[in-house]
Amino acid sequence: MRFLLLFIALILAIVMPIGAAIYVGAAGPGPYLLVDEGPGEEWLTPRNVGQGQAVARRYASQAEARDAADAERDSLETSSYSSTLSVTRYRLREGGVGLLLPVEGWLVHVVAPDRAALDAQVAALPFLQANPDPNPVARALDQHPGGVALGILAYAFFLGIFMFRGAAWAGTVKPAPGTPVLDATQLRARLLAVNGLDVPMQVSQTEKGRYVLTWVLDHARWARPGGMTFVSKVKRVELEFDDARNVVRVVETTMLRDKDKGVTGLSARIALFRGVTIAEHSHKVDIGLNYHPSLGWTVRPEHTFRYRDSELKGPFIQCVTGSGWSWRPVITFWRPLGG
Repeated sequence: MRFLLLFIALILAIVMPIGAAIYVGAAGPGPYLLVDEGPGEEWLTPRNVGQGQAVARRYASQAEARDAADAERDSLETSSYSSTLSVTRYRLREGGVGLLLPVEGWLVHVVAPDRAALDAQVAALPFLQANPDPNPVARALDQHPGGVALGILAYAFFLGIFMFRGAAWAGTVKPAPGTPVLDATQLRARLLAVNGLDVPMQVSQTEKGRYVLTWVLDHARWARPGGMTFVSKVKRVELEFDDARNVVRVVETTMLRDKDKGVTGLSARIALFRGVTIAEHSHKVDIGLNYHPSLGWTVRPEHTFRYRDSELKGPFIQCVTGSGWSWRPVITFWRPLGG
């Protein structure tokens, strides 16, 4: 249930700002307005303005003016361009910059040697004025693109922190109320007792005082028609003990190695995952071709592999919570990010 709430919160945190920006940008006013009746006939042909030129063309609707702006942009040899809510700024390969501005059914096209001259020429056009109530989204994207990019990066950074810490909150397993709390020494002893069992896992201690649970989940080699297959899957879970809060923080790493040697050569694949595992279940069956004098040709499973994450971690989670401690999966042991 917690992971579902976290997923919904993340989707809302991504969709709502984007949707609000699109709505305000599309429904809000344009950056410029026409003065009186707009351009006169003298602007229907290119005219010198400042260090460049300007021209205006009339269309039946604002939509046609936007389409004409797109067509005009595509016909130019530009090295780069940006379009913000139908306002297009471009840079020519041969030098110079330009602006394509659809406004109230007109398409205003201005060219200049640089951005400063371009802005001065647009401000000097007698039939055009800046909107006194400008669209905040369009204004930010047009006048402060660097600030908008930094804002998006900052929001993505804090959203990442929220996701990582939220995953730790969602994956935390607390002990049942009233469970006696053992000290860290007793809990460590319980975990180390696994080493005395005949199971494909071990518990070791690092130099930093953390414990590492290592499972060799599958380690098989089998023959098949025309070759040999080798599969190895290892899961490593590192534990850090927070004695003050009675919390065991957990960082999981899974590595899968798959090698196949046959008549066509050798192929290998290595996959590595590090993070918080919500649930994992996999099942694999490799079919082998066999021949027996009394049975003839037969096809049967040569190797079957099944893995369920809860079956491996479950006993250790029970050990930790049964000792009065909380089990908390984290992305990293660095507290500000991992929680």
